[in-house]
Amino acid sequence: MKFLFIVCIIIILVFKYYQMYTTNNIQSISTSNSSNVEESQLWQDLIRMQTPYTTSPCAFCYPGTPLLPDITKIASLAMSKQINLIGTHTIGVTSTSNENIGESGFEIAQHYERELIFWIGKLLCKHDPEHVKDIVDGYMCGGGTEANIESFWIAREYLRKTMEHPDEPIYVLFTDLTHYSITKAMHMMDIKFVEKVKHTNKFEMDTNDLYDKIVMLNSKGVKHFIVVGTVGTTSCGSIDPISEMSVVLTKVQKEFGVHTYLHVDASFGGFTVPFVTNNVMIGFENAAVQSVTVDADKMGRLPYPSGMFLCRKGLQKYVETRVQYIRGHTDDTVSGSRTAISAVAGYYYSQKYGYVGHSEYVNSCIRHRNMLVSFLSKIKGVTVLPHSAYINMLPIIIDVVDGKIPSEETEKGIMKDYHMRSDEVNVNGKMCTVYKLCIMEHTFPYIEQFVSDVERMFNKYH
Repeated sequence: MKFLFIVCIIIILVFKYYQMYTTNNIQSISTSNSSNVEESQLWQDLIRMQTPYTTSPCAFCYPGTPLLPDITKIASLAMSKQINLIGTHTIGVTSTSNENIGESGFEIAQHYERELIFWIGKLLCKHDPEHVKDIVDGYMCGGGTEANIESFWIAREYLRKTMEHPDEPIYVLFTDLTHYSITKAMHMMDIKFVEKVKHTNKFEMDTNDLYDKIVMLNSKGVKHFIVVGTVGTTSCGSIDPISEMSVVLTKVQKEFGVHTYLHVDASFGGFTVPFVTNNVMIGFENAAVQSVTVDADKMGRLPYPSGMFLCRKGLQKYVETRVQYIRGHTDDTVSGSRTAISAVAGYYYSQKYGYVGHSEYVNSCIRHRNMLVSFLSKIKGVTVLPHSAYINMLPIIIDVVDGKIPSEETEKGIMKDYHMRSDEVNVNGKMCTVYKLCIMEHTFPYIEQFVSDVERMFNKYH
């Protein structure tokens, strides 16, 4: 017995020593990590890192810009709080009710997100902004691509409810300037049928061709259509005529009894067009529009990713999933658990800068784009293509050799730091290499240098 007692004492002492040792070691490691993080190689690499927005000269094609210092502070603080915005927090909220039930403990951030959705939603409901809470639902997500996927998920389920037989085909109609994420969304939703619609010489969807394509498909028995309009195409910055598209879809619904879902991808233009004009309606003012994608990490000046998905009130019920273990018991998003960083930073931005402040920013970008147009128009070999008055993008052809810039100039030469990006676009019936320029605040100091370098490049080759 005495022997066993001694053994037990020894075991207890060893265990206590191990506990004390590991606790002290963990605290030491934690303190060491905290104090030495700024001495780490990673930290030093990040300090030295030059992004395409901060080089001299800088990128002229990327649709992002350096964050404002106050946005960086707000985003960093929000990240440290480890907030989970799972679910949609506009659900149940109307002009007369505020009965959203989300996960407890995160109510403040849920409120910020909700207000941000309604803030941008008002600009997409210019026919009745005071009742935006009765018209719109939505949430912040992982970029425009995710918002487009959410829209296709809802569209598929919405159209399935109108089918007499579950195997009836759904056709998707869009132009060849539509973002690749639409094709990705189709693949993910197992939607197989596409009909491309022509675009005009201004790179806008041809609504006569849209009507003709639907009539043609309907004559073959097709009754279900998803139509995608873009506000700020990736290659050209053009705006599909959403209001005219809506009229066409309303017409074919009445004439042929077809079922349609119109989605608007305003990833870029959602933070420009409604801020600078009341003459172009891109949102829920149009009867056929069911959902809209907006991407605030582009012209919204928020950190990546800051996608926004907005839809007509109640549409998210088509993709609602019961989740017993979360408060509210439902999730109707692609994301599931998601960060509050963008929602909190976006709410701050909306309150500090407001509609007026952001309109001034957009107009400044457009003025500088127009300045660039006047310079480039004078250079032989540069063709300035049609561009929107409401979007700060510029599509151009730079015909140095064989209709484009030699790769050695874009990769290692004169144009390297501008990060020139191009796409093959149908221009007046001919496929051309089109370079897209995105004029944002960080490009302003380098506009004249960009023009000078383009001229210098031409002089080098001619």
